[in-house]
Amino acid sequence: MTNHLLAMAHLAEKEALRLGAEGVRVGVSRTQFTSIEHRDGKLDRMQDAITVQLGVALFIHHRFSLSNTSDLRPEALRTFIGESVELAKRLAEDPHRHLPDPSRYTAFPAVDLEQTDPSFGAITALDLRKTAADLETASRDAGPNERILSVTTGCDRSQSELALVCSNGFEGSNETTDLWHWASVTLQDQNDRRPEGSYEAGGRRKTSLLPIGTIGAEALRRARIQLGARPIDTGVYTAIVENQAAGRLSAMLKDPIQGSMVQQRRSYLEGKLGQKIASDILTITDDPFVPQGLRSCFFDGEGMTNQRRPVIESGVLKNYYLDTYYASKLGMEPTTGSITNWTWSLGPKSLDQLVAETDRGILVMDFLGGNSNPTTGDFSLGIQGLLIEKGRTTQPVSGMNIAGSQADLWNKLAALGNDPWTYASDRRPSLRFDGIQFSGV
Repeated sequence: MTNHLLAMAHLAEKEALRLGAEGVRVGVSRTQFTSIEHRDGKLDRMQDAITVQLGVALFIHHRFSLSNTSDLRPEALRTFIGESVELAKRLAEDPHRHLPDPSRYTAFPAVDLEQTDPSFGAITALDLRKTAADLETASRDAGPNERILSVTTGCDRSQSELALVCSNGFEGSNETTDLWHWASVTLQDQNDRRPEGSYEAGGRRKTSLLPIGTIGAEALRRARIQLGARPIDTGVYTAIVENQAAGRLSAMLKDPIQGSMVQQRRSYLEGKLGQKIASDILTITDDPFVPQGLRSCFFDGEGMTNQRRPVIESGVLKNYYLDTYYASKLGMEPTTGSITNWTWSLGPKSLDQLVAETDRGILVMDFLGGNSNPTTGDFSLGIQGLLIEKGRTTQPVSGMNIAGSQADLWNKLAALGNDPWTYASDRRPSLRFDGIQFSGV
């Protein structure tokens, strides 16, 4: 199938060049997706779909257009390309619009990214349906369940193929598989509160999955520990952010280092390359070559060969994400416009050890609502979790907020756990911050 997608991409490329385009980039993708959702004893939703899409980027006398279609019949495709070329010719000129320099299409490293599961084709929709039902049973049977209001479970699988060609010399393809199992449990609490706990596991290969009983038990546990949650006194606490929840903080870092945000002066990290922006213990590397990584790939969205790059090194900002366009506008060398896998430096201690050495703090298990402003770095987030007293978690906490600036937050990072979250492309560990202001009662 991938060869067929490449052939289709080259066909669109040649047609665009024939009609007057000076530079062309064509991407063709095909995804087969199956999703099963089981709820309270019965099949609630089943989705099975195949999507095919072609996107063409055109460069004509420094004019640029990007168009997409899902109608890939030969006659429809020729019409689409012709209309896209005519549209591009009518747009305003922008001298920064051009394909990457061909020197950035280098040879791929000789490593196996392990992006597909050889056994994927043997997994049927009936298998997923049975697993989703078994996940519900496991969730209900994992412990005291008299408070359970609802259990929703699901299984998702997908297989994707991508072909990308550029008229100045690039051709590449990528294929991935994904398989995920998840469970969500809702309980009845006092004052009509309905705490919910959820958990998921999965990845590129079936071996990434956890036992069904483990997923169900964890979903129920995360719901039960919120029973009776309430806000506590406003004050300054040590904050320990569980690895699963820490993705919300990590996401706040990603917008301000995008080339578009920097060039448009909407980033609080503008002009901070080579400067200290975080605690000395923080090092984050963008690694596109992680085996079975959820964003591993040899090339980025422009066809430029991916490389391992430091993002933050010992607290110092090392790179922005600069595609060809924004690098040109900023007068800088392009890096890439595509974030791949973030691998974090790790500490020597587990989450339990971080909690045990904390005299008074809050273990943040989830962030609820809130916002972050990449221009100023200011943020405000609702939290739920557990109060820590003398090295032990005591009562559940909810209805509280943390607010401040990212510049201050990341400089208060005091410890990293040894527990990278492997069910995301962002493999962050649990994080400990000292002296964080929590607003409660």
